[in-house]
Amino acid sequence: MDLNVMIGGVLQQKRALDQLVESRKGKPRSEAILHLRTRDALLSVYAAKKNRANVGVRQVIIPAAYPPCELPFTSLKKMRMQDLLLDIHHRNDVLVVRVFGQPLESSSVQTCAAVEDEHGEVEQISIYHFGFARWADQTLHSGDVLAVKAPYLRSMVGGGAILSVYHPSDVFVLEQDHQLYPAKWRKSGSHVNKSAAQWKLDGNEALKDKNFHKANYYYGRGLSASDLDDELKCDLLRNKSCVELYLGQFDAAKTNALASLLNKPEEKSKQLDSKALFRAGRALYELSDYQEAKDAFQKALLLSPSDKDDQSQLKHTVARIKEETEGLFNFASISKTVNSSKNIHVDQASYLSRTEVRQTEGRGRGLFTTQDIACGNIVLCEKAFTVGDTPKDINNQDCVVSPSSKGLLWGGRTEAWFNAVRSIFNSPSLAPRLLALCVTCKCPGKVHSRMTETTVPIVDGVPVVDVFRVMEIIEANSFGISGSANNSNSTGSDLGMACAVFTRTSFINHSCLGNAERSFMGDIIILRANKDIPAGAEITVPYKPVDGDYHLLKSSLNMWDFQCRCKLCLAEEQWGLSRAHILLSAKSWEKDNPPASASGIKWARGLEASKASHISSVEEVFIDQLSDTYPEEIFAGLPKIGLMKRRLWLLKACLDSPAAGTMAYQIMEDHGLKMDFAVSATGETLVFDRSNAIFTHDLVECFQLMSRKITGGPNPFKKLALETYIIMNGSAVGYEK
Repeated sequence: MDLNVMIGGVLQQKRALDQLVESRKGKPRSEAILHLRTRDALLSVYAAKKNRANVGVRQVIIPAAYPPCELPFTSLKKMRMQDLLLDIHHRNDVLVVRVFGQPLESSSVQTCAAVEDEHGEVEQISIYHFGFARWADQTLHSGDVLAVKAPYLRSMVGGGAILSVYHPSDVFVLEQDHQLYPAKWRKSGSHVNKSAAQWKLDGNEALKDKNFHKANYYYGRGLSASDLDDELKCDLLRNKSCVELYLGQFDAAKTNALASLLNKPEEKSKQLDSKALFRAGRALYELSDYQEAKDAFQKALLLSPSDKDDQSQLKHTVARIKEETEGLFNFASISKTVNSSKNIHVDQASYLSRTEVRQTEGRGRGLFTTQDIACGNIVLCEKAFTVGDTPKDINNQDCVVSPSSKGLLWGGRTEAWFNAVRSIFNSPSLAPRLLALCVTCKCPGKVHSRMTETTVPIVDGVPVVDVFRVMEIIEANSFGISGSANNSNSTGSDLGMACAVFTRTSFINHSCLGNAERSFMGDIIILRANKDIPAGAEITVPYKPVDGDYHLLKSSLNMWDFQCRCKLCLAEEQWGLSRAHILLSAKSWEKDNPPASASGIKWARGLEASKASHISSVEEVFIDQLSDTYPEEIFAGLPKIGLMKRRLWLLKACLDSPAAGTMAYQIMEDHGLKMDFAVSATGETLVFDRSNAIFTHDLVECFQLMSRKITGGPNPFKKLALETYIIMNGSAVGYEK
């Protein structure tokens, strides 16, 4: 399938759906196609369907964003299915339904099922998987009774309608003793009256089978049993903290582990408390609270000094603290881990103390230095808040049509969205880090009362997370990263790439003449200064790679809703004319004529000189044409981006030429580097003014070529090549290759 054709078709369906919604919003449910409005019809359809195939792109089209319900059950009115209106959020109501037939996993992120209410009305329901970790199981089952807050019967492509639940706090699986559970559906002899001890045994069996969802559910039921005593309560809390670690519910794991401490002198109590402290330490570690995690592991070792797990985790935690406080990273080891395991998730801390978030003048919030940072040094090193892994097959994944930007969440971005929602749903203390980030969506009606708040409220015991707000944050702040040890200057929408959000780095504003360069190693981002940055200065990076086509760059920055006003962009505006046609011709010609077709010929074998001379002269024509688009009176001292690759091609082709050194210096000038020689007692040293410079891999290659060319005497290019490589790639890993 042609992906561009598929994407165009999905967006067309989205527009058609928007029109359909607008035409029947608020109308009775009977306005939708009713061929699946009988129990037998739905049973037949779901019996015939199979769970999603393992091939194909699965499309999810969301008509419009809306906030989650923040009202408790006690403030909601129970409604009947027949009273549902199309494409309306019944904000003050709750709908109670029961699943019948076999639910269908329609995608990796969505489950559909047939449901009925107490009065025999039937409908289909679609539930997204964000909150399944809170349920007794990861799937729906026939007979499950659901309470749907603010029910939403949305129109579908094709004219039908379906009950849709996106926010994880808007749907609950009810227990038989819940006040909303219909009496007619209650079964006699249910297990709700089990003792706390029996619930613990059930939980232990589920844990033994590694069914962590059921174990968590059983331990939770035991904690609410009427015969619970203090000792059993501590056992249940301790065991519950164990399964919560597996489920990623780190806030609860920490709280329950610490609440289970017995603090008694008996040896058995000490061993149990050692387990609890280990679990608290693991939860704190996952929450990146390394100092508190260290304290927990040390306390555990006081109770059980020979415990190998405590010793190992303490060692790891101390390493994270050193990274966090001193910025000392073993990039060679990280690279080896990423490349050998093919796993982009690395166990590292973030180093952020050299930066702080502040208001800028006219550009919202930005990132500023808290100390002087010399050229080449680390500005920050940050582990991703959320990552969506690279799809194994770009033709086999979920494609979500965003309601905000009318664009697509594709591949790694879809997974990053789901992972981010799950993270803050499972551990609400993490929410402020993510929810503080900016969104750029202009979708009408998207802003509501909680849109600017960074905390997550707890209603009916469940965190209320706005999945659409998180989606907008992912759209506006994501980076595309590959699974390799080094890749630099990626942005967030490349097909087949992993996707990550970095909550501190995302505050960095754009400048084509940025003072820092970003690179990635696994799921960490490394930011290095490409010039000296004084304390209190704003840190900027180029959001998009630039190749000399200013109008294309300007268009690509529109997704962030701003215009760059750096010196280079102001010069381009003053010049006003496009050089895109020259660049297109040059790129096309270079593709068909690699530098190897001229290199080594003109200077080594005179018989071929005319051919090589002709090839080189074509490139020189492009250089002359592009040079005319950079008049000195406008671009003096500024990068001439369109010339960089052209001159590098020429340098490669003519490396044996006596003029190679001049070409190299021209490439440096094309990057905006001003060069001079500083005289000292030890001789002359090449120095640079980098204030208006940009850094590219072309510059690294230029330095490397010249370094190899110089075989005797001082070789300033050797040092420059390595320094520039480290700035661009975050570390020296891979330089020799």
